Amino acid sequence: MLKNKITYLIELLSADSRQLAMYSDFSESVVSRLKTGARQPDKDSRTISKLVRGAYLCSEDKGRLDALCLAIGCADGDRDIKTVCTALTDWLFDGREVDSFAADSSSAGGENGSVFGRKLGILMELAELSNSRLSKAVNVDPSYISRLRAGGRQIKRSNKLPKRICDILAARLIEKDCLNELSMMISLPVGSFGTEELSDRLLRWLSERDSPDDLIIVRQFIRSLENFPAQFELPELPIDDKCVFSDSYFGTEGLRQAVVRFLCQALRNESRELMLYSDAGLEWLGNNFLTRWTALMTACIKKNTRIKIIHNVDRNACELLTAITDWLPLYMTGLIEPYYCVRKQGERFGCTIFLDPGSACVESFCVKSIESSAEYSYITDPEGLENCRRNFDALLSDSLPLIKISPAPQQMQGNCSVLNMGKIQICLSNRSVIVNKLSEPFMSFSATHPLVCCAFRNFVEGQSGE
Repeated sequence: MLKNKITYLIELLSADSRQLAMYSDFSESVVSRLKTGARQPDKDSRTISKLVRGAYLCSEDKGRLDALCLAIGCADGDRDIKTVCTALTDWLFDGREVDSFAADSSSAGGENGSVFGRKLGILMELAELSNSRLSKAVNVDPSYISRLRAGGRQIKRSNKLPKRICDILAARLIEKDCLNELSMMISLPVGSFGTEELSDRLLRWLSERDSPDDLIIVRQFIRSLENFPAQFELPELPIDDKCVFSDSYFGTEGLRQAVVRFLCQALRNESRELMLYSDAGLEWLGNNFLTRWTALMTACIKKNTRIKIIHNVDRNACELLTAITDWLPLYMTGLIEPYYCVRKQGERFGCTIFLDPGSACVESFCVKSIESSAEYSYITDPEGLENCRRNFDALLSDSLPLIKISPAPQQMQGNCSVLNMGKIQICLSNRSVIVNKLSEPFMSFSATHPLVCCAFRNFVEGQSGE
């Protein structure tokens, strides 16, 4: 079946759903529906065309092109993208079943071992377990745990050691009441867990191969910060201020129309502050709308409008850091205040609040599965705006700064590791990270969000090992 072939393909590429989606230029939800069989496109569909192209690009970047060609039967032929994509399409629809566990971790090279090791190290630090203490609990030599964390050892699927390790970690994390912090690292849903259920969730997380994206985006963030010019001005971007006026807007296109009207009105009013929150998917920013959104947001910043953004806590570190990197010129103005809500998002309903206090609000509340056809209300009456303000303030009261931005380098108090990379300095402790720009314009970014800290910790450890 197609869904089994796609599951096998992801393992073969040493990737995960998010990575394959990124290379294929569509949302992770598309890959998830393909894996479960909820979506069954035709062989000649655009979805399959984008998927096989993304798989080819992913295999090149990860050094898995030989393994891919061998699996789909073009090992001795040409390796150009057209040939491989044609063979991969034929293979996906040839009707033959595959063993979804055939792509054993032992054949995937040292990268998977290092991902497992970094994740294991993060959990051990959170649980405050040393190599010797964990090794004694699972009855192995301490040097074996050390090699696992360093990526020097890989565990086969048949080995029962990972489950024993997760049993110990789960019990320890529950004992130390670390579930809130853990939930931000592995997207743990709301609720209390017994040791067995938590152990199973930890085992699944350790088995996922989703760390390299974080390292890539950390490098991109550092490179963008390092190359930021000493003298800069926000660009004058062309603004399309054509608005559609209505009390209600429907679906993805309706949300875009409401947002354009909202930001254009903020520009005309020279609003002092905007408050933005949405836990909807990011698909509405696609189809070239991101360019229009960026132009309008830039224009607001140039009018000295301060923007408070509460980010969805379930976004991964890659998405959070990508947003900051892409909007780095806006962040460098000091007029954007990013937050993340510590209250876990539910899985039943979604909410959007784009508020210009005293002027207008775009608001929506809907069941998660119908976001693409949801109704977005455009509110202007004072009573409705005050209610929106109360809702946003309630979210903000349960939020913490995602990134704190200072116009001068900051020093970390207490024990920390420091990595100097030319014009950039990274200071890292167990629960926070500071990134200092040591050239004009001097700037400091500090964060305590566990996902962001984990991404920088993995980066620093990777640099230390090079």
